[in-house]
Parts: sequence; structure tokens; C-alpha cells
Amino acid sequence: AVESGFEGPEKILEVDFNRKLGPSGGMRNLPRPQWDEILDLARCQILSKTSNTEFDAYVLSESSLFVYEHKVFIKTCGTTTLLRCLPLLLENATRIGMELEWLCYSR
Repeated sequence: AVESGFEGPEKILEVDFNRKLGPSGGMRNLPRPQWDEILDLARCQILSKTSNTEFDAYVLSESSLFVYEHKVFIKTCGTTTLLRCLPLLLENATRIGMELEWLCYSR
């Protein structure tokens, strides 16, 4: 059998939140268990994390997650179901006082 290098379509979800609302640190305040639960719905897992003063960067089993104070950017490929994580992501954001401003999904 010939193995294909094709891993499925690249999917990008970018979620921007109102900069005038929410706590200091914004989306970076969500704890790891909440990110794990959100990403489980997308069928990917966090492998590692690194942070600087501007954002948290996560290496995922199926690509990358970048979390800024007022933005979440998830890029996946393979068999991920990226849109399935959106309701829980927005629910968690609302819970900490964030308000959706703009959303983009591309495939």
C-alpha cells in the first residue's frame, strides 16, 4: 500500500474579542483543563506550551493554538473538527467577561 502525505484540509479559526471588556489577561486566563476540554471537541490535544509577554503558544497534536489577551487563533489539519469546539470556547470566554467581536473560519 502506498501511504499518502495528505493529512486533510488545513482549518483556521480566528476569534477576536472586544478589547474594552474582560479581565486583565483576557483569554490567557483560561486554565489548561478548560483548553483541554475545548480542544477535545476539535479532536486534538495540547503537546506543549510556551509563553511570552504577548501570547501563549501551544503545539497541538494536529498543529497550533495561539492565545492572546483578546484573540484566539487555532490552526489544525488532519481529521480535526474545529468548529465543534466553538460553542464551548465562546461559553468559557463569556464566563470570564469576554465579548465576541469578530470570527473567521477558513478551510
